Amino acid sequence: MASGAPLSTRLGPRQWIAIDSAVAVAWLAVLAGLAVSWHPHQSAGERTAALLLLAPFASLPLAARRRWPVPVFLLVLAASVACGVVGLRVSTLTGPTYALYTVAVQADRTWSLLALAAVEAGAVVNGAEPGAGVNVTLATAGKGNTVTAAFTALAQLTVWIAADSVRRRRAYSASLRERSLREALSEQRVQIARELHDIVAHAMSVVAVQAGVGGHLIATRPDEAAKSLHAIEATARAALSETRSLLSVIRDDDYDLASRSPVPGLDNLHTLVQRVTAAGQPVTLHVEGRPRALPQSLELSVYRVVQEALTNVVRHAAPPATATVVIRYDDGGVVVEVTDDGRGTGSKHSGGGHGLAGMRERVSLLGGELSAGPRAGGGYQVVARLPAEAGAR
Repeated sequence: MASGAPLSTRLGPRQWIAIDSAVAVAWLAVLAGLAVSWHPHQSAGERTAALLLLAPFASLPLAARRRWPVPVFLLVLAASVACGVVGLRVSTLTGPTYALYTVAVQADRTWSLLALAAVEAGAVVNGAEPGAGVNVTLATAGKGNTVTAAFTALAQLTVWIAADSVRRRRAYSASLRERSLREALSEQRVQIARELHDIVAHAMSVVAVQAGVGGHLIATRPDEAAKSLHAIEATARAALSETRSLLSVIRDDDYDLASRSPVPGLDNLHTLVQRVTAAGQPVTLHVEGRPRALPQSLELSVYRVVQEALTNVVRHAAPPATATVVIRYDDGGVVVEVTDDGRGTGSKHSGGGHGLAGMRERVSLLGGELSAGPRAGGGYQVVARLPAEAGAR
């Protein structure tokens, strides 16, 4: 861990328990030493014995303050006040205040306020008790009990304010982490839905078209019907393979959809075009410019844009329509053009489904632009412009 990290994050639970245990033992030694060394006016033996009996209860539980903050605080406070009543007023400044900090940080606000009120009341009780014992505090040796009590109460209030500030900061940090997690999960759900839509919508569109063709031709042209069945089989197998790949990545705790293997990319466009052509929709592919390696996420988006655009052609372009896919490399990045010359209307192409919206989301996430609409001479056109550095974002 970085050396600049806060101490609270650099030390583990065992280290903190060791520190608390050392504090508890040191405080026990202080209380026992004061109990033995003071010189009361009378009943020395009884008072010393009482103080020695109370000292462990006022100190040793501090070792477990992080595990049981409220019980430890109550026990230490009661024993410390009892010490003050007997006559040894190391009061409530040290032990209970040490435990108060933990209550204010770990417990809820109600317990925190109750603990503050209790420790302040303990300071008043010890400060108002005029017993014959020694009046000692770690911070002051003032003669007036009122001054001592006021100083103790102020110190405890300061500690509580600091601890409450720590609690609020931790709660705020936790809320930020939770909100960030929710946003990440929401983004992942959208990404998963987009991937599944592109896979399933394309496959089902091709299967539906080919099933209709096969059913129409099976009685009169069984050889053509058999080709439709082969196209259905190839499309279904490809969709199943991509779906399995997607699901296998989702099962991982830390997954990145763009990093799954195999990821469809530009090398798979020829297979996609052949599959759509075999399904009865003629498609030609042209590559312009100098091809070059692109980031994986950018290649995946290009493939999905082409896939969704061809899916719309299969669904909506009235036969005999042909489609053309152009991949153009330029200095600014990659331009994807998918056009068809069918008689389908633009409203059908851009219907109420999620395909066009999904394409826009993909392109915009990579800092690109997408336009889609009917062509002046008939048919439909989809154009996506993706910057070359998009995948590096």
